Order: sequence, then structure tokens, then C-alpha cells
Amino acid sequence: MVRTPNPHYNVGRSGLQELRHADLLDELQTRLVIPLTKAPALTKKPIARLTPPIEIDGEQYVLMTPQLAGIARSELGPAVGNVADQRSVVTSALALLVTGV
Repeated sequence: MVRTPNPHYNVGRSGLQELRHADLLDELQTRLVIPLTKAPALTKKPIARLTPPIEIDGEQYVLMTPQLAGIARSELGPAVGNVADQRSVVTSALALLVTGV
């Protein structure tokens, strides 16, 4: 999880989950991100597999997969958490968004 100093990306969000494989794509100037929100902040019940709950450092967030976006690497702040252990949940949500399956 990363935070961004740009207030445009922070409206109603707790942070952004950067999607990439370790240092494999470091040369790219853009990053693919999924916004995160605190679970209690939602007013409607989320679609479980598309917007799954994830835990980062003991706190519950919801992965807002339908808001997937590409942003400049320079817009991202430092990493403040990691969800590598929840990779299958993230990839399942992406698969549902892209393929509908």
C-alpha cells in the first residue's frame, strides 16, 4: 500500500495498492493502482469477490477494484504496507473485473 501526496487521489480513499511484480518493471514511469478504503466507510455492501476485504498491518480495507487506474510513479508516496500474502485475493478481483469470471 502506498499513500500519495496528491489530494486528487486521496478523496474518499485510505491509500492505493500498487500492482507490480517486485522490481521487474521498475523502469516504467507509470504504475497500476487500486484505491483502498476503510471497510466502515462504505455505504453500500460491496461485491465480495470484486471488492474484497484485505488486511494491512492489522487494519481492514476494501480493495476498490472497479476504480483501477494508471498513474505516474512520481505521484506515489512511500510504501506503508504490503499485501503480498494476499496476492490470490487481489488477482481474483482483477480477473473478475477484466474477464467477468
